[in-house]
Amino acid sequence: MTRVLLIFCLTIVSWHQCSSQQAIGQWTDQLSYRSVSQIVDDGNNLYCSAGRAIFKYDKNQGEITRLSKVNSLSDSDVSSMAYSEEYEILVIGYANGNVDLISESGTLNLSDIKRSSVIGDKGIYRITLEGEEAWLATGFGIVVLDILELEIKETYFIAPGGGNILVRDILL
Repeated sequence: MTRVLLIFCLTIVSWHQCSSQQAIGQWTDQLSYRSVSQIVDDGNNLYCSAGRAIFKYDKNQGEITRLSKVNSLSDSDVSSMAYSEEYEILVIGYANGNVDLISESGTLNLSDIKRSSVIGDKGIYRITLEGEEAWLATGFGIVVLDILELEIKETYFIAPGGGNILVRDILL
């Protein structure tokens, strides 16, 4: 009798573990959210950059939402963020030059810098917002991005002779 009871208990335990696994075709992230490098406040939420992903803390509800390449971001290795209170858009820059714009309507990806023919470092080191323009400090110079028209307005190669130079910050 004890043998039958033991087999029954083992079957129930293994059956319970099988039901807690992800369904086929669904993904989950196993990223570290412990080390935060930047925090952006939009009034109601805190967006925290944790290297490979971002998490959003809702100050009113006390809830945390993870944002990663699995569910909403177009890339990993977040290098900079800025929030436009005027247009309610979160601008995210990545180490490879990719840019995401997150708003209530969803995530828009602008991969122009990432796909550009610029040789060298395309990383985005700082994002400074001025009206509808996002000024991006990059590994090759300065890029001005229109966050409403979703286009690059200007690119400045400020090294002597028009070459690439690392820009770490922008003051407007």
